[in-house]
Amino acid sequence: AAPATTRTIPVSPAPSTSRTRTRRATPSPEPRTSAPATAPAPGPTGAASHAPTCHVAYHLDDQWSNGFQATLTVTTDDALTDWQLAWTFDDGQHIGQTWDATPNQSGTQVTASAKSYNKSVAAHGSFAFGFVGTHQGANDDPRAFTLNGEKCATD
Repeated sequence: AAPATTRTIPVSPAPSTSRTRTRRATPSPEPRTSAPATAPAPGPTGAASHAPTCHVAYHLDDQWSNGFQATLTVTTDDALTDWQLAWTFDDGQHIGQTWDATPNQSGTQVTASAKSYNKSVAAHGSFAFGFVGTHQGANDDPRAFTLNGEKCATD
């Protein structure tokens, strides 16, 4: 007869129907030492909503039957390395001769750009320019002033 041998057969435990998972604890975040910078909430046009940083004073220097002369003075909170002021005329006015700015007009929309000698404006500084224009009938003050695309306050 053959000698008897003993063999060990590993037996797997019966599968469990419920499982318990062990999760490693995640370290808590470091406390913040300063609040994160947040941008202002976008306004209705997607631009940041904030108070105007410029102010425009429009002065009608003289007026006659079909023409006028005006001076615009712009004060800005921000330092500028270049500027462009835009506005709207509602009464069909047209810009003619201009000094201390280069004008461009398309219909009722007007822009005045800096000359090479007056592009830089210090923070809380101002610049001024003037022009002669024509009108037919009414000659109301212009409206909707913007400086480099940002809305300006007016008197």
